[in-house]
Amino acid sequence: MLRLFIDANTLISGLVFSGPEHGLLKKGASRKVELITSEDVIDEVVEVINRKFPSKSVYAQEFLKLTEVKVIRKKEYETKIGEQTVRDLEDRHVLAAALAANCKIIVTGDGDLLALGNYKKIRIIRTTQILSEIN
Repeated sequence: MLRLFIDANTLISGLVFSGPEHGLLKKGASRKVELITSEDVIDEVVEVINRKFPSKSVYAQEFLKLTEVKVIRKKEYETKIGEQTVRDLEDRHVLAAALAANCKIIVTGDGDLLALGNYKKIRIIRTTQILSEIN
């Protein structure tokens, strides 16, 4: 099964809106792909949804449980965060966690991550691109 690392902006969009990101989360729920994220990403998702979309907070938490998004624990990648190279230093944890989880693809809308294109054999792509590949 294809293992996809899902960044915070992809998760937030999928939980709050009905666009392509929501479609990707549904693919995870139906076990067509394996969705993986990190503790840092989950913390960011919860903080943003509580702040910007408080009415969606309970729904978002339940949906994450139903889709069985696998969460990589910080202890599995935290020692590698400082080794990663990206324009926005706040994005290093995404690269470290995706590497620790042995993902081949990071799905994101983050411009700094997308600018990398590939990172240590991990493709970094938008949701629409992965959906066109798996459909």
